Amino acid sequence: MAKPFQKPGKRRALHSKACHSDSDLRRRMREYLADLKRRRYSPKSIDIYGRAIADFAGFIEGDGPVVLPEITRQQIEAYRLHLLDRGFRPASVGVYLRGVRNFFGWLRERQLLFVDPTEGMRAHREPRLLSHVPTEEDVRRLLAAPDTGTPTGLRNRAYLEVLYATGLRREESLRLEVGDVDRENATVRVMGKGNRERVLPLGSGASTWLDRYLADARPRMQKGLDSDALWIGKDGAPLGYPAVAGILRSMSIRAGLEHLISAHAIRRACATHMLRRGAHPVQLQMLLGHASMRHLSQYLHLTITELHEAHAKSRPGQ
Repeated sequence: MAKPFQKPGKRRALHSKACHSDSDLRRRMREYLADLKRRRYSPKSIDIYGRAIADFAGFIEGDGPVVLPEITRQQIEAYRLHLLDRGFRPASVGVYLRGVRNFFGWLRERQLLFVDPTEGMRAHREPRLLSHVPTEEDVRRLLAAPDTGTPTGLRNRAYLEVLYATGLRREESLRLEVGDVDRENATVRVMGKGNRERVLPLGSGASTWLDRYLADARPRMQKGLDSDALWIGKDGAPLGYPAVAGILRSMSIRAGLEHLISAHAIRRACATHMLRRGAHPVQLQMLLGHASMRHLSQYLHLTITELHEAHAKSRPGQ
């Protein structure tokens, strides 16, 4: 994806001061982002929306300050073409336009303008390919890959088991603390996007390996450090993203898998395998921490595609 803030061209450079003035557009932008923060949107979402709206403001104010109610649909369309000219992929253009549409929708809801120039505007998207989902056999081989005779291997097995049992996002898994685990009830408390808390069952396999990690491996890895983090390295410090990526890569290779498996691939596997085994989509939505059913479409699409393939192969009625 191209960088969102590129060096302004000649047309925009003539009005750089106007672009950075405290215009009505930029004041409303700050109010909108502050409102998202109050409504507990994730920092990542706020950052993406902020960059999109700031980039739009820089483009729209290229010829001087603008009045919000006077922004037209034609100007929004010109901005879309401007993003494409800068080398943005259609999917990235969609992300930026969604940020702009949400902003104008917010303005309309608060009666700060009466006509939304983005209303009815649809993003131009590239065809979305279905992501690779590890099979149940892939996951079994991955779970069996760690050498559980060592503290780090025992940690790796417990970590993989917990990811697959709960469908946690990578960020959620690394924010876990020891106190979030209820060993008696075999559950884990997770703080997800938008500071939405959920309590998830671990299942017998994940619970057993997590108990072994907490009882045998983690105390030996602490090295005298007093950390509340559930997942720690052999130096006693909390695991970070690079360490997790390294663990998943090495375990995928050790398992002899055709595709390297990421934390998100395990999340997809958890969701897809549960659907295949009869889980209700609403239950899956609660497990994964999705705000709406729309986010389950990729998993439902995959299982429906497989159903069509099975139907074609079996040729019922013939």
